Amino acid sequence: MVIIIPKRKTNLFYRYRRNKVYNIMTACDRSTTQRTPLKCYGCKKRIRSRFYVDFMGSPWHENCLRCDVCEEILFSFGSGKCYCRDGQKLCLMDYIKLYGKTGTCSRCKLVISPTEKVMKCKGFTYHQQCFHCSICKRYFEKGELVRIPNEGTIVCSLHQHSGTFFNT
Repeated sequence: MVIIIPKRKTNLFYRYRRNKVYNIMTACDRSTTQRTPLKCYGCKKRIRSRFYVDFMGSPWHENCLRCDVCEEILFSFGSGKCYCRDGQKLCLMDYIKLYGKTGTCSRCKLVISPTEKVMKCKGFTYHQQCFHCSICKRYFEKGELVRIPNEGTIVCSLHQHSGTFFNT
């Protein structure tokens, strides 16, 4: 008895980034009625490899899909982070530089970079190095009770005996 397993008709996997989709495709993913050879949207050359990247509905060679700002290759099979906004193809760092939110630390009032890790408590945002008791300078850990009497001051439970405490 011979069992014939049909070729896979679906994409290998999808990655969703900012409401856009890109797929890794194989030759068997294409419709059998589609006879014209695929051409890379970037270099306009024929795609001869078994795998290609379908980005925003257009086929690309893996090495042709690059960040519009820094020219970094955006996609490696098995991993890759590609962002698309306002018609630009962007890597994570350039996406953050162009569209990331910045703010200021509630304690030191300096700008917080979009790539920095922060601590948040009751609507206030702090650099990690600024999130410590104003009196004993001990750094707080997640879940510890703290009191924020005003925007720039944070005190631990050992140094503030009255008032409302918040979980970090």
